[in-house]
Amino acid sequence: MPSRSPTRPVVVVTGIVYALLGTILAGGGLWLVTLGGSAYYLCGGLGILATGGLLVAGRRSALWVYAAVLIGTLIWAVSEIGFDWWPLAARGDIIYPLGLWLLTPWITRNLSSDSSENAGGATLPLWGAAVAGAVVLAIGLATSYHNIDGVIANADPELAQQDAGGRPAEDWRAYGGTQFGQRYSPLKQITPDNVKTLKVAWTFRTGDLPGKKRPGRDHVRSHTHQGARYGLSLFAAPAPVCGRREDRRDALVLRSEGAG
Repeated sequence: MPSRSPTRPVVVVTGIVYALLGTILAGGGLWLVTLGGSAYYLCGGLGILATGGLLVAGRRSALWVYAAVLIGTLIWAVSEIGFDWWPLAARGDIIYPLGLWLLTPWITRNLSSDSSENAGGATLPLWGAAVAGAVVLAIGLATSYHNIDGVIANADPELAQQDAGGRPAEDWRAYGGTQFGQRYSPLKQITPDNVKTLKVAWTFRTGDLPGKKRPGRDHVRSHTHQGARYGLSLFAAPAPVCGRREDRRDALVLRSEGAG
């Protein structure tokens, strides 16, 4: 005769939660199918919904249905993105833990069956699916999908000169001087021996820094190319000898004019 036992509240609550999750997933999956997307979410949602209904009824067949959902999820995920760890984890971060919860004694010991099958036999398909999922995730962790082979160049003065690509040595076209960001200048007119004798010849205010009459910005990155100094919001070309402003325009205005 079929074994019957009163369904415990934990199984009923679990079934209700699974049914709600399945309904939400199936509804979103149906909408996705109408847009031409994958049918997995619809099928998976229906499977979880059926699992929830069987759990509320206290049936061990709920474990078989969820095993099919978990195996189907593994097949779909691997066929879609291979063994790439992060996309795999994103596709199984809810489905897999839900399957593990169904294998706990609070669930398995409170389910009935229509046959003489014991509780241990009823859990075998779900255990197999859980082990298969663990193997897939382990393979994903051991697989390198995003490695980029190459050699990082050493940052030294010779490479800084190579990076200049024949440009004048006084150019400072990038933050840090070059694309390497070394803050190194090949100019040799100023040395550690004569730097102490330097005096201020002239100063130039762009107006981009905060002051008493202008709030300004707290930080400005500037670059120099052929005598012109470029800031975040303006560029100015001070005369190299006296510092007199020769040109100054708002970069935002220039960008607007160029777009027109």
